[in-house]
Amino acid sequence: MSRISANGASVSYHQRLLGITSSEEVGDSVTVGQGVQAQPYETGLITGGVLTVNGSDDSTFDISAGTARIVDNYTDPTNPVVTELSWPAQAGVAATYIATTQVSRVCIDPNGDILQIDRQFTDEDYRDCIVLGALVHANFTNITATNMTPFVPIGQFELFQFIRMFGGQNRQGNEFLANGANLQLDKASGNHWILGGEYDDTPAGHKNPNNGSDILQSPVPVFFETYDSGDGESLVADIRTGPATLRANAYDDGTGTLNTGSMTGNQSSLRYVYYFPSTGLMAVRMGTTVYSSLAAAIAGAVDTKPFVTADYTAAGYLRTIIAIRRDCTDLTDTATADFIQIDDVRTTPYE
Repeated sequence: MSRISANGASVSYHQRLLGITSSEEVGDSVTVGQGVQAQPYETGLITGGVLTVNGSDDSTFDISAGTARIVDNYTDPTNPVVTELSWPAQAGVAATYIATTQVSRVCIDPNGDILQIDRQFTDEDYRDCIVLGALVHANFTNITATNMTPFVPIGQFELFQFIRMFGGQNRQGNEFLANGANLQLDKASGNHWILGGEYDDTPAGHKNPNNGSDILQSPVPVFFETYDSGDGESLVADIRTGPATLRANAYDDGTGTLNTGSMTGNQSSLRYVYYFPSTGLMAVRMGTTVYSSLAAAIAGAVDTKPFVTADYTAAGYLRTIIAIRRDCTDLTDTATADFIQIDDVRTTPYE
């Protein structure tokens, strides 16, 4: 990858705002004089940069050609330094951490090079690099999905930091419900808000990169069943498919192996269902407590900590909690299962 070239460059409206008056001044970085309008500029993705799974080899990924801007407006606030970046399309990029972690992240560093990391992005990353998004490889072999999480610079970075604390939000719908007299789930249609989650390098994606709509899934064809890996920090993800059904007599005992078949009588446990709107995927986090009855599980639903990692909540959110008795075979049977829906955020702005 390379930084933007000055050859044949014309002076754009934004460059005039930066005090650039001729194409010869367009280069790797621009130091802007005191009092000009560049101080409100922020580091972020301008065009392109869309992550996708490679169509021929799903252990690799592609990045579309793009442009971006890195702004240092804090080292010397009176002389902000703006670095303009561009890169060609990249295909078949090897996922560095596919065999060691379930989720890794991709950004463009200040030199215009691809940088992969095995942790969540920090606020410093969003200031210093061009964040693109995440690669999901829960089975440690294939990239099953990509999540876009860029900052598209249309507002102040301090507000962006504040918004990131709250993660994704459900605006309407997307409840998880019983599919029928079985252990399968339905997901209702709905609307969501994920910071950068709807960015797709189109005019609509630039104008509204955060709000999206979600289709009905009946039944849910696949979900990740997750539980503690045994280290108290990461999760194991089993893929449930064909059809995707809940396991009633199972819970997470923290050993790294899902405890199945050991509950007796009316004992019950919880399932925390997370939705990832950018990909349409779901994760069912197994509960860690065995309750004496379904009623006790329902009462305990708000008292347990469902996740030991923030990887999932970075791109999704908790939508439904299911209390399930160990002998449940029919999720519509209220004697053996109960669905607790998480409240939506406001669907309309304050007036």
